[in-house]
Amino acid sequence: MKHDIFDNVLYIAPHYKYWKGGISAVITEYKRSIKNFHYLPSTTSSNIFLTALSFPFIILIFSFRLLVSKKIKIVHIHGASKGSFYRKFVFFLIAKKFFSKKVVYHIHGAGYHLFYGSASPFIKKRVRRIINQSDCLIVLSAWWKDFFENEFNPPHIKIVPNIVAKPSKIVLNSKPYLDEFNTQEKIINLLFLGRIGDRKGIFDLLKVLTDNKSFFETRCRLRVGGDGEVDKLLEYIKIHNLTEIVEYIGFVQGEKKNLILRESDIYVLPSYNEGLPISILEAMSYAKPIISTTVGGIPEIVHDRYNGTLFEPGNLEELKTALIELIDDSNLLETYGKNSYELVKDKHFPDSVKEILLELYDELI
Repeated sequence: MKHDIFDNVLYIAPHYKYWKGGISAVITEYKRSIKNFHYLPSTTSSNIFLTALSFPFIILIFSFRLLVSKKIKIVHIHGASKGSFYRKFVFFLIAKKFFSKKVVYHIHGAGYHLFYGSASPFIKKRVRRIINQSDCLIVLSAWWKDFFENEFNPPHIKIVPNIVAKPSKIVLNSKPYLDEFNTQEKIINLLFLGRIGDRKGIFDLLKVLTDNKSFFETRCRLRVGGDGEVDKLLEYIKIHNLTEIVEYIGFVQGEKKNLILRESDIYVLPSYNEGLPISILEAMSYAKPIISTTVGGIPEIVHDRYNGTLFEPGNLEELKTALIELIDDSNLLETYGKNSYELVKDKHFPDSVKEILLELYDELI
């Protein structure tokens, strides 16, 4: 049967229990959705020292599995830039050179173009090798497809949308998806989820709130979830007296994340670099309007003036205008939210992504 093809695939990716981010979210959903899911973590800890120490043993386990298992025909490698690239290159070499397996190289990194552009000639040569010699290169959007086709010569490149779980407890009928949309005086709940730092633009968002505090403090609250530069975030909130507007909720996942998504009204991600953010897809699956930037694959899932608002990264005036417009217009909130759900449900839910993967594996085998 066609669906047994998954039994011929071994997935390589960071351990979804210890690493936070888009790859872990994708692997978690693959594991939940694919019956015959074979997976080997490329890392066993979030600690860099322990990761380096354990890596030779992981490579031994990987080689042994390819040696003894005749049914593994495809090695599907999920990777990003920097340290992730160096580790995944070793898996690629072993799978291709020593075991003649089909290799799928699935690139997630938001900064892969920056990594390649600043790499030494030695590293660039190896980047070109893994991209040009993999049997299929998977990218997350048309923007990334254009980049890799222009910079490299992959034999086969395919866009596979990031997978996102079907939402829980969402009303799908002709009425608003969430019943809280009906009061003009309701405090609007903004949500940011992601790595705390300059790349995701969280401090741009905080500056907009700070500079326009008299307007925003009576109309909205912002929840910030994630890890990274947490001390810098908390210090900023304290210094600029944002404690009544902004709440840091830590790194959230599982049912806690689902609850927070249900309770939120607008998802905001003012990023400077992105691949195809899982967090935006998750928010869209809960029928949320999106405010984000025109980088990476974001414009392919957030259609300006349809399910959200897009602006140039770093343009604080445009970010302020987008926030004010949605906060003050409950009808627009509802319309954009419904459109978000419609956009995500056909391409990014598990059944759709699994069909794309099945077709790809069938071609390779």
